Amino acid sequence: MDNQQEITDSAQIKESTVYFESLLCDIPATSLPHDFPFPFSQIHQDVLLKSLLTTLQEDIKEVVFSINKVSVAGPDGLSSAFFQACWNTIAEDISTAVMDFFRGTLMPRSFTATSIILIPKNDSP
Repeated sequence: MDNQQEITDSAQIKESTVYFESLLCDIPATSLPHDFPFPFSQIHQDVLLKSLLTTLQEDIKEVVFSINKVSVAGPDGLSSAFFQACWNTIAEDISTAVMDFFRGTLMPRSFTATSIILIPKNDSP
């Protein structure tokens, strides 16, 4: 085997598998039958991305809908009830924002701003 050689032919892949298995295993390897079905199918990148995107969108929706509707509103004044009621309209934008966050996209400074809200301890301030 040459260093850094790329193999794409299924027969060569099978032969290489047997070769490396014999190097790395205690039990001697036998040759695979020529008609041995290669267990891995290639997944086109677009199909994989669409599948991951669908899963991620479902996960995000599940999280949004798991928040109590009467929870405290955020700095924008919107509670989870708003996001749940408008989900069909805002789902794509919310999902894009979450994916941008996980990709490491720089967020506008206002996204990371902190609000300090003072809540009085007495009934009538």
